[in-house]
Order: sequence, then C-alpha cells, then structure tokens
Amino acid sequence: MKCEEIQRKLSAFIDKELKQKDAKLIREHLNKCTGCAEELRAISSAWDFVETAEGIEPSPYFWTKLSARIDEQTTQRAERWSFVKRLFPKPIPIFAAAALVLGVLLGNFVGRMLYPNGSYMNTNGTAEALALNTFDDLPSGSLGEAYYSLLTEGGEQ
Repeated sequence: MKCEEIQRKLSAFIDKELKQKDAKLIREHLNKCTGCAEELRAISSAWDFVETAEGIEPSPYFWTKLSARIDEQTTQRAERWSFVKRLFPKPIPIFAAAALVLGVLLGNFVGRMLYPNGSYMNTNGTAEALALNTFDDLPSGSLGEAYYSLLTEGGEQ
C-alpha cells in the first residue's frame, strides 16, 4: 500500500475496525515508514487528548438559543417554499402546457428550416390532395378503384 492509502486508514486501524489482512499490511508498512508511523502517533495523541479532556460546559441558555436559531431557519425555508408554491400552485399542468407550446414553436421552426417556401407541398397544394381525380387510373381490382367506382355510381343516380 502507498502512504496515502495507509494514512487514510490509520483512524480505522487505531479503532481496530480493519480486517486482519489490512491491519497486518499497515503494521508492516509502519515498521518501514517513519512518516506514516509519525502520523499514527499524532492521531493517537489527538484521540488521547479528546478522551481525557474535560467536557466543555455550554454557556447558559445555549440550548435555548440554538433551538431558536433552528426554528428560525426552518421557518425561513418554509416561507421560501410557500412562495414557490404560491407562484406555481400546480406545477405539472403549467410545465406540460409550456412544453406543448415550446414543442409546437420548435416544430414550426424546424419545419420552416427543413422545407423553406413550403417545398413539401405540390404546386396545386391542398386542392389537389382533396380532389377526387387523384383516384384516376387506378389498377383494376384495387381498393382505390372500388372506392372510386362507388363514388361515381352514387353520383350518377
């Protein structure tokens, strides 16, 4: 293991939280590396100090002041969210409508970019598409011919 990996695991090594295999590798490394051994001594002395140090007595009303600050921040967050909820009372329909409008506008833009001057339409445009003469010269026995013959027979009577 490299020194950086060893130093990251020293706290767990002190607390005996490592697997035996890892602990053995760290012990072997500490026997060879004075820098990591010094780091282990520094961490151990810091833990010893924390364990032996007397507890710090908080100032009077500390817990009351802390509780008040927590309540104040909780209230501020709730106020921020209530503003957003008032601004967007039902966000899903609003965003769905916005997405629909954006989609239509974007589709129109892309359509105009891909087909400038309406080049996707024939010269006669919609009139030709709706005219019945589009069924002329249909193959014999086709569905189109049957439909056309029904239309023309019904119109002659």
